[in-house]
Amino acid sequence: MNKKNPLIIGTLILTATGFLNKIIGFFFRIFLSRTIGAEGMGIYQMVFPLFAFFHSISCAGIEIAISKYVAEEKKKEAKFSVLACGCIISISLASVCALCMFYFSNEFATYVLNETKTAPLLQALSYALIFSVIHSCISGYYIGQKKTLIPGISSLIEQIVRTITVYTIINVLTEQQMTISPIVAIYGTIAGEIASSLFTFSSLRLSRIHLFKKHSITYFRKIIKMAMPITFNSAMMTSLLSVEAILIPFCLKQYGHSGSESLMVYGILTGMAIPLVMFPASFITSMSMLVLPTISEASNEHKNKKITDFIEKILSFCLISGIFSTFIFISYGNTAGYIIFKIRDVSTFITILAWLCPFIYLSINFKSIINGLGDSKITFIHNIITISIKILFTIIFVPLVGIKGYLWGLLASQILLCLLHYRYLFKKFTINLNPIKNIVMPVIFSIISFAISKPFYIFTAKMTGHLSYPAIIIPCFVCFIAYLLICKLFLYNN
Repeated sequence: MNKKNPLIIGTLILTATGFLNKIIGFFFRIFLSRTIGAEGMGIYQMVFPLFAFFHSISCAGIEIAISKYVAEEKKKEAKFSVLACGCIISISLASVCALCMFYFSNEFATYVLNETKTAPLLQALSYALIFSVIHSCISGYYIGQKKTLIPGISSLIEQIVRTITVYTIINVLTEQQMTISPIVAIYGTIAGEIASSLFTFSSLRLSRIHLFKKHSITYFRKIIKMAMPITFNSAMMTSLLSVEAILIPFCLKQYGHSGSESLMVYGILTGMAIPLVMFPASFITSMSMLVLPTISEASNEHKNKKITDFIEKILSFCLISGIFSTFIFISYGNTAGYIIFKIRDVSTFITILAWLCPFIYLSINFKSIINGLGDSKITFIHNIITISIKILFTIIFVPLVGIKGYLWGLLASQILLCLLHYRYLFKKFTINLNPIKNIVMPVIFSIISFAISKPFYIFTAKMTGHLSYPAIIIPCFVCFIAYLLICKLFLYNN
C-alpha cells in the first residue's frame, strides 16, 4: 500500500495546483479582455499556437524521455546526468527556435499568421522559449521520481507572476495615460516563465552533484531515440492546431469581415467564450488526472472487470455533469457572458458552445482511460482526425456563414472524437450504457432545477439589476444545489 501513496499524493498535488492555475487563469483572461479589448485578445491568442509548435519541437519528447529514464535510474548522480543531457539537447533546440521566432517574426506574422500586428508579440515571446523548456525539463525530472510538489508549485508561481506582472504594467500605463497593447500580456508570460524556471532550477542544488559521467553519451543517444517519435507526433498536433488558428481569421475575412473585425471575432471566441464554457471542465480535467493511474494499475493487474466498472462510472458521471452544464449555459450563459466580459457577441457563441459540454467531458476522460491502457497512439490518431474535421469546416463553411461554420465544426469534431474513443473502448470492454439513467433523467432533472432557480433569478435581478454578479451567481448556485439533491435522491439513493 505504501508504494501507491506517492502516486496518489502526487496526483492530488498536481490536481490541486492545476485547478488553482485554471481559476487564476480564468480571472486573468477576464481582466485582460476588459483591458486590451476583443481585437487585442485576438492578436494575443494568435501567437500561442506558433509558440506551442516551437516548444513541442524543443522539448515535448525530451521532457517525457527525461521522466522515463530518471524513473529507471537508481543513483542520484545518474538521474542528474539524464536531466543534464536532456536540458542540453532541449536548450540547444530552443535557442535555434527562439532565434527563428525573433529574426523571422515579420515573415511569420505576414506569411504564416497573416497578421502583421503579431510580429512584435512573436519577437517578445521568443525570450520566453528557453526559460519555458528549462521549466519543462526539470518538471519532467521531478515527475520521473514521482515528486510532483515542485512541478505543481512552479506552475502556480508561473501563473501568479504572470498575472501580477500584467496587472502592475497595466496600472502603470493607465496612470500615465499610455496606450495598452496586447504585448503587455506577453511581458507577463516572459516574467512567469523566468520565475518558474528559476524556482525549479534553484530546487536542484546542483553544487552537490557531479553532473556528467563517462557514460553520459549513452543518455544523449537514449533520449534522442525516444524523443524523436514523440516530438514528431506533438509537432504534428501543434502544427494542425496552428493551421486551425491561422485559418479562422483568414476565412472570416473571406466571409466579409475586415481585418479588425476578424480579430475581434477570433478574440471573443478563443479568449472569452471558449474559456468560459470550458471553466467547469477544470473539475473534469482534474478528475482525469486520477483516471490514468487508476486504469494503468488495473490494466497491469489484468483486472478487466474493474476497468469496465470504472469506465461505466466515468461515462455516467460525465453525461450527468455535462448535460447539466449544457442547460446552465443555455439558461444563464447569455447573461453571464455579458456580465463578465461586457461584450454582447459572447452570448451568441456560448449558446452554441454549450452543447459541447457532455462531449468534451467524455473525451477528456476517455483519452485518459485509453492512455492508461497504454494505447496513446490511438488517441493521437483520433485527435488528428478530429482536428482535420475542424479545419475542413473552417475552410468550407466559415467563408459562407461566418464563425458559426467553425462552431459547427467544433461540435461535429467533438461528437466524432467521443464516438471514436467510445467505439475503441467498447471493442475492448463490454460497456453498458443506460440511456434512461444517464441521458433522459439528467435532462429532466436539469429542466426541474432550472425551473426551481428561475424565481431566484427574477427576484435577484429586481433587487440588484439584471447585469449584476448576484443576479447570475445566486440562481446558478440554486440550480446546482437543486440538481445535486435531485440526482442524489433519484440516481444515487443507494
